[in-house]
Amino acid sequence: MSEVEVELCPVLSSTTPASFQRTLFAGDTFLSFLSDPFAVSEEPKLPRRISSIRAIYRRMADWAASARLPRNVAQTPYEYQRVLALWLPEAGEDFAFITNHYVLVRYGDCLPSRVRGQVRTTWKN
Repeated sequence: MSEVEVELCPVLSSTTPASFQRTLFAGDTFLSFLSDPFAVSEEPKLPRRISSIRAIYRRMADWAASARLPRNVAQTPYEYQRVLALWLPEAGEDFAFITNHYVLVRYGDCLPSRVRGQVRTTWKN
């Protein structure tokens, strides 16, 4: 083994094993997952206008589910909206309006500005 040359890493030579471990498992690195694999990451805070439209859609879906018409996990929002419209035809336009704006904020890059009040009014109807 006399032919082996050992070279220290400059970063590691000035650190203790404990501080190296803290550095290795800190921040957003993959190895930080190893320090607490069951940690729940916080969801990013959504703007109020988006979260309120998503909440209204959830209330609509919960309301329909309480009337024994739950959304199947395999249904898209538009497929579910058609089922709701068949179930309660007089509210078909309201279901479509709420669903359209939900899809825009949930799956698109659209940030509605003045629509939130209209969606809230439609839900109250």
